[in-house]
Amino acid sequence: MKTTLKYTVQAVMVAGLLSAGQIYASTDTWVFNSGASQVTPVENAGGVVATVQPGDYSIGWTNHVHLFGSAQGIWDLGSSGKITLNNVSGLVGDASHDRVFTVKVTEWNDGVNFSDVSDVAVPGAEQIGSDIDTTATAALNATTSFGSWVVNETKWHAKPNAQISSAVITGQQYGTVVNQVALVSASSTVAVSPQLTIKMVGGQAVISWPAASSGMTLQASSDLSNPQGWTTVSAVVQTNGDNTVSVTISPAGDQQFYRLKQ
Repeated sequence: MKTTLKYTVQAVMVAGLLSAGQIYASTDTWVFNSGASQVTPVENAGGVVATVQPGDYSIGWTNHVHLFGSAQGIWDLGSSGKITLNNVSGLVGDASHDRVFTVKVTEWNDGVNFSDVSDVAVPGAEQIGSDIDTTATAALNATTSFGSWVVNETKWHAKPNAQISSAVITGQQYGTVVNQVALVSASSTVAVSPQLTIKMVGGQAVISWPAASSGMTLQASSDLSNPQGWTTVSAVVQTNGDNTVSVTISPAGDQQFYRLKQ
């Protein structure tokens, strides 16, 4: 950006911490190959444990039932049974950044006895979406005359420094049958430069930037060809009512360049 009045003032941006892209992504899947009550994910043997707690009237685990197509490893959770993913903080991304992740529960739906999907809760995170995916289980030969497998997907957002320790899947009162559970993570961690805004007011330069980057340092230079020529601007930073912060300074010389530095 260049503003030409009495002075030539140009904003130069250096790495900041505002909006982000996704560079952290992983999927962890728990399948139930036995009736063990504690299961580690396929992708990370010895990692986060899924604990199965069947409720009343559960018939427990079975490897295969013709009623459920070709699916193998099936838990009948009974009435309000639970599957708890413990210590998931390391799976959902870098805690210093925003995190977005999805919990997927593959469960049986026959439209009658098993017509409602399980409830999912992630303490410390906010649910931002949900979906029932009826196409993701074709590999199970999922549809039979008795019903089909569906994937109950809930999407979650965790703010920076929010503590996420578990995800709890609770079956319905009249029963829930589960084939597998997955946690898909994507953390927003790519640093993107904040936008500096500069305007001249009465011969003074008012430089502002988003308040979310208020911890960064404003620097000035009169010569971009000299990498050692940057000095910290000592002007007082003011907080504005539009989620920005700003400084007001008197530019020296014919041109000044400004940047934010992490």
